[in-house]
Amino acid sequence: MMITIRATKNKEISNKYIKFFDIQETFNQHNEFKNLKHENICVKIIQKMYNNKVPGGFKLVSPYNEYIQDNLKLVLIKEVIGKFYVGLEYKITNLLNENRLLSEEMFGGKQVYAVSIENRNLKPNETTRLFLVINASK
Repeated sequence: MMITIRATKNKEISNKYIKFFDIQETFNQHNEFKNLKHENICVKIIQKMYNNKVPGGFKLVSPYNEYIQDNLKLVLIKEVIGKFYVGLEYKITNLLNENRLLSEEMFGGKQVYAVSIENRNLKPNETTRLFLVINASK
């Protein structure tokens, strides 16, 4: 089957009207991120999540997921999902009986664009928040 599509502003001269649309809300519809550099977008996503807000064009998901890694308890408390970026918020607890220094390198990876740690120095059983911005195509 082949369809010929001719664009016209005058609907009267056309016998069919076809509208194409993207069912996913597009990232560029929101002025908040228009014309921003990649790094600035990552910063804005983290700022919004830090202030418990959802960036424009993103969908909030709250998939509770808990696991232990390297004597740290990580609890995924929030995801904000956009067309190109996903923001993740974790609650991290130090399970060691000694102070722990957290660094961005501990949470980086191939798909991770940005890492932000609320409090780097954790005492035993102390908790902080971790924010990650990752590639939406995981």
